[in-house]
Formats: sequence, structure tokens, C-alpha cells
Amino acid sequence: MLECTLIFGLVRWAVPIDKSGNTATFTTRGYNGQLPGPHIKVSPGDRVKLHLVNDLEPSDEYDPMITTCETKEHSQYGAPNGTNLHIHGLFDGVFADNTFACVEGGQKKTYTYDIDPRTGSALHWIHPHVDGSSFMQLYGGAAGIFEIVDPKLEECSGLGQLPATNLIVQYMRFTDSNGALEDALSNSVIYGGANPKTARSMLPLNLESTTEVGGGDGAIPDVFLVNGQLAPTLSIASNGFGRVKIVNAVADASGVLSFGFTGAAKQTCKLHVLAYDGIFISGKPRLQRSALIPSGGKIEVMVSCSKPGKYTLQTVPVYLDNGKTEWMDLIPSGKELLHVDVSGPPTPQGLHEHSFMTNGLPGPPAYYTSLIGKKPDSKHHFKIMLSDGDGENVINNVKFGDEGSMPGYAMASTGAPNSPVQQWKIDGGEPSDPDKAANHMANNHHPYHQHFQHFQIMRVSNTLWDTPSGAVAGYHSASPAPGDWLDTIPTLPILNYTVAMVPRFRGLMMIHCHVLKHEDAGMMTLTDTTSTAVKTHDGPTCEQTHTKESLCTDESSKSIGRCDKSNEGEWCENSMKCVCGLRTYGRNILFSSSAEEECSCQPPAWTEASCAMY
Repeated sequence: MLECTLIFGLVRWAVPIDKSGNTATFTTRGYNGQLPGPHIKVSPGDRVKLHLVNDLEPSDEYDPMITTCETKEHSQYGAPNGTNLHIHGLFDGVFADNTFACVEGGQKKTYTYDIDPRTGSALHWIHPHVDGSSFMQLYGGAAGIFEIVDPKLEECSGLGQLPATNLIVQYMRFTDSNGALEDALSNSVIYGGANPKTARSMLPLNLESTTEVGGGDGAIPDVFLVNGQLAPTLSIASNGFGRVKIVNAVADASGVLSFGFTGAAKQTCKLHVLAYDGIFISGKPRLQRSALIPSGGKIEVMVSCSKPGKYTLQTVPVYLDNGKTEWMDLIPSGKELLHVDVSGPPTPQGLHEHSFMTNGLPGPPAYYTSLIGKKPDSKHHFKIMLSDGDGENVINNVKFGDEGSMPGYAMASTGAPNSPVQQWKIDGGEPSDPDKAANHMANNHHPYHQHFQHFQIMRVSNTLWDTPSGAVAGYHSASPAPGDWLDTIPTLPILNYTVAMVPRFRGLMMIHCHVLKHEDAGMMTLTDTTSTAVKTHDGPTCEQTHTKESLCTDESSKSIGRCDKSNEGEWCENSMKCVCGLRTYGRNILFSSSAEEECSCQPPAWTEASCAMY
């Protein structure tokens, strides 16, 4: 078992604002006194316990008008010092990835995760997810990488031989549109995007800058951060490959990350996509001119350059409709993401022909079997629309917490085991008015994200390119392809998707816009999976594939007595697990800290057949 303590508390963050060493320093909330938070690395089959300790004062300690975990209301700013933990992308259910909990200042909670042995290597990340304060906490820097590394997969595929780096991207705005210093940062980090006249928070920002940039009142430029600093450097050999894993932790509406090589580097360097959202694509690495991930998204790419030199991956524009329409709300072009230092003589041909270049990438794990060509019946085909023609923070015209949003239309309820396939159409609904669409059809994006499990792309309505000339022969567009598995996708009025999945976990699953300001304001709903039909897989035994504690081991013989907080995550009788964190009333959930105290024995989300990893 692996254990890690995450202390959520005040952090004094010195942000680099230029290459001359100037900084902007301010107080915010984060993990373990560092920003970004710690990089947690685990292996398939591990049991992981994360002890979340909220070291802040209770939200209402100095102002009784500030709402707390107990008093906050849905879809409104609240509980600024309340927090919880979400592992974005992890294949696990509501009893592990419990984002319904709210841990108030001075309290703590232990999260227990069983990493499915079939997972392989996967890039995920952690961040707070309390309804009402998730935006302010993530914007302030509370995020970290959660990486699953499978030694056998890394060795057999050849991917483990590549020089590699992990990047977590954040974007800070210090000055508002009127040039007022601090206002943009204060609005996000202190007030969560809410009206400062009605929202309250005890956080002392105390912004300090070592220089005045741009004159006037000391305006600080927007800052593009990679691992909390300016762009790092990855060293590779000529014709060799470098592996780059990227998390887009940008919290606001202009957080789409589009990147690639520019200028002459396009002729010398190549960019291949390996994985989206922690799931390898099928087939060989995909050659692209640029790649794109929305707020909350993750991507793994491979870079190579044919000549020695210093090259830079940086943000680039995006065009839709085969070059006719430019996407507007992106991270601005020209922001440096990664420097690639290529040195030495070219790698001899053949030495860099790793198995993934000839035999293809590992592809998705065994619990995701392709749904291409499989049709759902009429009971399992739904449309999910983020926002509406008026730009409201709603899903399917309902704000979270209003009547009809809990548990969200039961959209994921499965029927008989012979028809478990769900097929959903995901739309960016803003705006529907043709007059508005003429000006905003490539603006006001809403990234769709769902918890617990990925979905498979069936259809994409548009292609994405880095040039107004549109498609370029020999290259794939920056859009994910049908057959790819993701958990977060960008939507626009002219960019929508058809996706499919087989629900793998019983219970309530959150789906929401990953512009967390929108999610906090109501662009979230729940789906209710009432039954599952999970197929088993043949494969090697645990003894053949695992040396660490494995989920395959039947530990029910070590059953506990009473199920309570002291033995959360341990085994009950009859192969049940002691689970804490939810208080249920019929099909509704009470979002409160006191709900964490209720524990019960629950069936695990996996079976012994989960051992079939290869």
C-alpha cells in the first residue's frame, strides 16, 4: 500500500513574470506548501491512500457571513476554505473518487484508491472539486500530477527508453481589462469569479511585484506557467525521440491549449500524438502539425528533430471549418511551452525504431473495448448540451441544484446486460441564435468532462488546423479521431461529438463544464448508473504479472468487524469493502462534511478477473 499526505493550506507563491528574473508574489491556497502540488507516482495494482488534511481556518472563522461546507448552496460561490480531492481521469467509482465530500478548514479525510491492474501507464492529475470553490482554488494553483507507471508496458513498448518530461500548465492574469492591478487575480483567487460585493473570503492576497511592467499602475503581464516556472528544457539526440506528458490545469474560459512547432522548426521537427487523457491511441503514433487539449485535458506527445539546435514548442492558433473560422478563446499564441535541445550526431536509423513505431502503441486498457459499430437502443441515446443560446451556466437547460438536475435525468442508467452501450451527443450550446453564432461560433467554449471513466469518440463535427489554409497533406488534424478514448473534450457551437461508453461503476457520476467558474455557477449535472454489465477477461494470473499488493488477491478472509472510519477501505465479509463518505437519501446525496462520517460495506468496483492486463 502506498500512502501520501496532502496538506491543503496557505502558500506564498513567487511567480516568474519575465526572463529577467522579475516575480509577482501573492498568497493563495495549495498542497504541501508548493505550487504546483506534489507529483504522485503509482503502479497498476497499487492500493493508494491519500490523507487530505485541510490546514486552513474554517471558512467562517472571521466572518459569519461566509458560507461553509454545511451552509453553502449549490451553483453559488461558497465554502472558500472547504476542499476535497478529485483524481481527474482515474478509472474508479464514486466511493473512491468522492467529490461530494466537503472537508472544512481544520478537518481531514482519507481517500482510498485501488488502481486497476489493467490500467497500464496513464497520466492523470489532482485538484479540488467542491461545488462553489473549485474554480478559485484551482486558479490559485492547487493542482498536481498523478501518474500511473507500468514498468512492464514501458519496457515492452520501448516508450520507457525515451527521455521524458511531465508538464503541468497554468495561466495567471494579474490585470483586468481596465488595467487595474490585482483585480483579475483577486476576482479569481479570492472571490471565485463571483461578485466581490456579495462574495466574501478571508484570504489575504498581499500581491507584491519586483518590477512595474507596462507602466501606469504597475501592470503585470499575463503569465504562462509550466511546472510553476517558465518553459523547461528537454534534451534529445538528433533524430531521437523525446516524450512529453502535458496536463492543462488552466481554470478559466480562455484556457484551450493549442501547441506545436513554428517557423523553420516545422521543417526540422516533428510532433506525434501518443495518448489523450491517459489512454494510448490505437495504432502507430499520429503525426500532427499541432495538438490541442481543453481546460482539464491531458495529452502525451513525442517530439523529434533531424538537426542539432534549440527548438521551442509554443502555443499556436487554431482554425475550424477547414481554415475558414479562427478559434477565439485560446491561450494566446507565442507562449513558450517547452524548449527542445537537440545535440550530437544523428541517431543511426534503426536505433530509434522502437517497437511502438513498428508494432504500434499499447492502445486502451482491457476494460475499454472498442464500441465502433455498436449501436445503443433508443433508451440509451441522449443529447447533452452545455450552456444555451443565452450563455447560461446550465446543462440541458437546467442549473445544478435546481429541480431535475439531481440525479440528472438518470442518463446513464443501464438496461439489460445485452444492451449496455450508451451513445451521447455532446454539444456546446452557446449560442443557438444564428445572429449570435455569426460572431461567436468559435468562441465561448465549454469543455465537457465526466468522472470515473472515459468515453470513445464516434464522430467529431469539425477538424482543427494551425493554419487558415486548412488541411495539410500527410498530417492528421488536431482533433481527436473516432476510436480515441477521452474524458475531456472542447465543445463549441460548431464543434460537437458523438461518444459511446459502457457504464462501469454503479452510482452517481458528475459531468460538467471544465471551465470551473461555469461549473461552480451551475453547469454541472449527475448521471445515475443503476446496474452494470462488466465483462471478464482471460489473462495471466496475479503471480505472473504482479509483485506488489494486487487487487486480485482475495483478502475477504481478513474481514473486519464493524465498518467505521478507523478501517475505511478494508475488507468486510463476502468480499465487500468498507466505504465512507456518502450519506444517501433515496437517489439524492447530501453534500456536507458530516456525510463523510457514515460508512457501510459496499461491493468493490472490480472483480478477480481484473488481473487480465496483457
